Amino acid sequence: MVSPSHDEKIWRRRGGEPTQRARGAEVVLHVGQHVDPRPRGTFKNIYEKELTKPPNLSWSPRLPIEMWERVFDLLARGGWAYALRSCSLVCRLWSVRCRWHLSRHVVVRDKEHGHRVAKAMRMAASQASLAEAITLMEPLGFLMGRSNPRVETLTIGADGLRSKWAPALFHTDVFTHLSVSFAHVTRLTLDSIEFPSSIVLARLVFSFPRLATLACHSLYTVTQGYVPGRALPPKGFALADVNLDETNDIVDFFVEPPIGAALCHLTMKLSGYLNHSTDGLQRLVCAAGASLSSLDVTLRIDDVSASHETRLAAFNLGELRCLSALHITFDINPYHPKGPAAIPWGFLHHSLSTLYPSKLQQVTIGFIIHSPDHVSTLAKTLEDPSLSADDHVCAQIEGYFARSECRHLETVHFGILCTGLEVSESLQVPAEGCWSDALVRRFPDLHARGLLRSSVAVMLSTSDRQRFSRAYDNE
Repeated sequence: MVSPSHDEKIWRRRGGEPTQRARGAEVVLHVGQHVDPRPRGTFKNIYEKELTKPPNLSWSPRLPIEMWERVFDLLARGGWAYALRSCSLVCRLWSVRCRWHLSRHVVVRDKEHGHRVAKAMRMAASQASLAEAITLMEPLGFLMGRSNPRVETLTIGADGLRSKWAPALFHTDVFTHLSVSFAHVTRLTLDSIEFPSSIVLARLVFSFPRLATLACHSLYTVTQGYVPGRALPPKGFALADVNLDETNDIVDFFVEPPIGAALCHLTMKLSGYLNHSTDGLQRLVCAAGASLSSLDVTLRIDDVSASHETRLAAFNLGELRCLSALHITFDINPYHPKGPAAIPWGFLHHSLSTLYPSKLQQVTIGFIIHSPDHVSTLAKTLEDPSLSADDHVCAQIEGYFARSECRHLETVHFGILCTGLEVSESLQVPAEGCWSDALVRRFPDLHARGLLRSSVAVMLSTSDRQRFSRAYDNE
């Protein structure tokens, strides 16, 4: 039997009631058990689960604690938060390393919980100093009292839980307090929040003087439009990396000179009909054309008929004079009334033909496929080249990459990601060799120059979808 830990002994005084010190330590421990289950940098949230002790474990050979600490490090690196929480309750030796990992990300559920967490962090300053990231499940004025230089990541909102930014809930100087409490934040994520206007969003963003990376997922505004001059950035403000996911309401803010003119990396995911949602992307491209070096776009494809591709020809990348990395992912809709869409080679050619490639080094073209019928059709097309009518368009794409201006080009990657398939359906996915052979037939010059890359990935669960273009960056 494992003896009680030192913390368990000091948490109880005679009579069984917790001491004041115990209550503060217990809150810190409870807060530390909530950690983002995804790798750092993905800007996603989690929902809280009740902390319960694991069932009785069977006897096994005792391993050195150094080996177990290595296991806990791997669990933390892989984002296995709930496994770490269970391991922290096994014994005193395991608890130290697990709690150290869990204390690095603090999650605040609501306003009342925020008051308890802030008080506990002030009482246990040594453990609070371990925090590197803070997540506020709801928009609230969480104030730590003093700035923690280790906290560089802040998340406001929860994925799938839409909340409202209500001015009545905040102090009039809330933005000033945020700039003091989170003066060292460099990465900010806003998730599923409805703002009164883009001006309130701008004031929130400008509250973090060192902000370099901003991710916005499913943001909405009650009042459309942005009035320049109503919110002023702090001195030296330089936001370089922006990730926008279904946030057409706030594009007006990002195209203004303080933001758009300094962007270096832009990631944007568009949903709905393509010709309806590319307007915001086009405006951002024009605003950041002189500084943008990396563009990553995911486009939802509903219909790629000939008339539709003609309307898409207006999408222009000609303003991007400094672009070195281009990632375009086509998320192909399997539920369109006309059936699953074909691979949009025509739209790809229209987009590339407008891009000036003098500094272009990496091009990644991806296709996300959800439908088993589409997978089957794609497999038949790859096996029988006579069924494809895209060879002429592919020849034009290859001609673009053969231009003398593409002298810095290093790789052209084509990838397929099949998601939401059953195990039996995944057997119909074309092998990587088949996909590679089809690309070699369509792009022989790229293959001869050693620039062509290909990949095929299968995800059996859509909740675990990953951007395959990132998975192959280190090839």
